This record gives sequence, structure tokens and C-alpha cells, in this order.
Amino acid sequence: MATATQYQTRFAPRDWSTANLVMSSSAERQRGTSYDTRQKSQQLRDLTENKTRWTQHDTETKLQDRVTDIDSWKDTLETTLRDTENEINALNDCKNRTELAFEVKALPMDVVLECLSLREQRVSIDLVRDEVEAELNKELDVIEGIRVLLSQKVSEGFDQLW
Repeated sequence: MATATQYQTRFAPRDWSTANLVMSSSAERQRGTSYDTRQKSQQLRDLTENKTRWTQHDTETKLQDRVTDIDSWKDTLETTLRDTENEINALNDCKNRTELAFEVKALPMDVVLECLSLREQRVSIDLVRDEVEAELNKELDVIEGIRVLLSQKVSEGFDQLW
């Protein structure tokens, strides 16, 4: 039986050396390209890490500044609120004292009105226009003026409170 032998192409040692040299130089080029790629990747990673750290630091600083600003505004608002409440309380106290003063003026007015009324009830020669009556009328005018001013102040205080 005859066997068919397949012949493979045989190369000369020189061809083999040339092929090895081509493969070796190709491998060196790929190794160089790989090294460059690794170096660029490392550089990019370092650059990204540095940028991330600086950005994080900058953001943390800005956030801290914002927190400080907010705390400052909060303190200012609390102080303003406290001052406003104190002012409202003081205004309320003043309004109450003014109302009390208005009420207190009722007694002197009643006394003056009663005196004038009694004088008007006099008859004949006892019904006299004298200095006492003039003073009573002046006192009545003064008391009415004070009551009007006090009433205005009470109204102003009420308007400011509401």
C-alpha cells in the first residue's frame, strides 16, 4: 500500500531567521506600545485622582463656608426675632400703660363735670361766671385734650401691634 505523503513547505534557515526577526521586532513594538499605553493610563489615573481630590477639597471648603453662612444668618434671624419680640412686648406694655392712664383720667373729668354741673344748677345771683368756672373749663379742656392724645396713642399702639 502506498501512502500518500503530504509535503510541507520547508524553509531555509535564513527565512526562519528573518521570520523570527520580524516577529521579535513586532513583539518589541507591541511591548513598547503597551508600555506607552500603561504609562499614559497611569498618568491619566494620577491626573484624575488629583483633580478629584482638589475638587472634593474645594467642594468641602465651599460647603463649610455655606454652613458657616447659614449659621450666621440663623443667629442673625434669631437675634432679630428676639429683638422684635422684646419690642412687641415693650410696645404692648406701653399701650397698656397708656390705656390705664386714659382710664385714670376719667375720675378728674368726672369731678370737673360734676363741679360744672353743680355750678349750672345754681339759681339767681349764685349763678356767676367767675375765675373758678374759667379754671374748671380750662381743666376740662386740658383733660379732654389729654384723653384724645392718649386715645390716639392707644390706637397707634394697636395698629403697630397688628
